Amino acid sequence: MSRSPIEITFAVLVPLVHAALAVHLFRAAGDPDRLLTASVGAGLMGVWGSVLFGPGGAVQNQRRLGTLETLVAVPVCVLA
Repeated sequence: MSRSPIEITFAVLVPLVHAALAVHLFRAAGDPDRLLTASVGAGLMGVWGSVLFGPGGAVQNQRRLGTLETLVAVPVCVLA
């Protein structure tokens, strides 16, 4: 999934959109010196989004393929 075009597109575009919105809101509020805060917040929101939606999509794909139940139900082999 890390090479999926849609995943890469969202990983690049979503933080840029968040940053643009944050900068616009800070400028509208009359506080233009908070650009660093806006960019760090946008970056954290981008990381949070990729952490949330990436694994969620992987689980959904496994469910759609019918392999999720098999992966969960397989006993763990412990080598001692």
